[in-house]
Amino acid sequence: MDYVNISETSGLPTVELDASEESIALLRRVRPLRIGAYTMDATTSVIRWRGETLRLSQNERQTLHVLLQHAGQILSSERLAALLKIASDKVDAQILSLRASLEAAGVTWLPRRAEGCGYILWR
Repeated sequence: MDYVNISETSGLPTVELDASEESIALLRRVRPLRIGAYTMDATTSVIRWRGETLRLSQNERQTLHVLLQHAGQILSSERLAALLKIASDKVDAQILSLRASLEAAGVTWLPRRAEGCGYILWR
């Protein structure tokens, strides 16, 4: 609910925002996540590579989002599975699917397997 108060000093009305409106205003100010040539809009989950929108499935988009948030860090399969809320035996298939989609789109910065450690998004 909006409340309008007349300021005693200026005589101009002011609008006080309730918590939900403040949250919406804050969300509008969220900056996109930019890693290398990737850009991810946090409010729409649209991911771009060099300005071109990537056509990814929901699972691929979620996987890439997690990798972008941890770019340059090696994530074990177990940790990646926990972040994606999937079984750890499904991580390899998720990464392979994501790599195939990214390669088809001409992306050159792909998730890589760090043997014995997990996965990393690195140039």
